Parts: sequence; C-alpha cells; structure tokens
Amino acid sequence: MLFFNTLAVFVLVVAKFPHMHKVRIFGINGDF
Repeated sequence: MLFFNTLAVFVLVVAKFPHMHKVRIFGINGDF
C-alpha cells in the first residue's frame, strides 16, 4: 500500500513539471 502511495505522489509531482522538462528527460519520446 505504501508503494502505491509513493507512486501516486511521484505521478502528481511529475504532472506539475512543465512539458519542456518532460521533453528534456524523455528526449524524442517526450512528445506525449
């Protein structure tokens, strides 16, 4: 259960990052 809670928080934090930051992390695969 703790794993799911940590994963949920991680997803929320990542969702707050700008899309440009995602593109830098995932490179070309960051289009989505």
